[in-house]
Amino acid sequence: MENERAVALDDLGALRRTRYCGELGPSDVGREVTLMGWVHSRRDLGNLIFIDLRDRTGLVQVVSDAGASSASYEAADKCRGEYVVAVTGTVQRRRPGTENREMKTGEVEVLAKEIRVLNRRAPPHEVPLSGPPQARHAEKPRNVPPGGCGGSAVLGRGRVLGDTDPSDDQKHP
Repeated sequence: MENERAVALDDLGALRRTRYCGELGPSDVGREVTLMGWVHSRRDLGNLIFIDLRDRTGLVQVVSDAGASSASYEAADKCRGEYVVAVTGTVQRRRPGTENREMKTGEVEVLAKEIRVLNRRAPPHEVPLSGPPQARHAEKPRNVPPGGCGGSAVLGRGRVLGDTDPSDDQKHP
């Protein structure tokens, strides 16, 4: 938690998204893009940090190389799961053998020139990437006892105060 407090948030300023994460493909190689989304996962391999960046369209791999851009590397080093970030960089093909055929964007990656941490707060629940929309967007009830919301307690209060119809006792035992 102390590390999270030390991360200063960046200003979005005039920066604007140019593409969505799940839209990138081989036809975008060489293009400079600005992406915005949530850090889905982060892998630190020494001088390289890989971030899977997620938005509503899918995932794309972002690479931060200490040798290419020390500022983006420092920002990537501070990133954690579910941080909201803006990334500006160049789309490049992944090296042969590192492609991920299971990802729609698995043939490309974005070499980061700049990473801005826009928000470091995580959502209160896990955000699933697949499954039916109902499962992805359904809110789980919080602080509800296993037996439900305690409707019988409301009827019990009504019996004590006399503000319920006595026939309710037969309708709702």
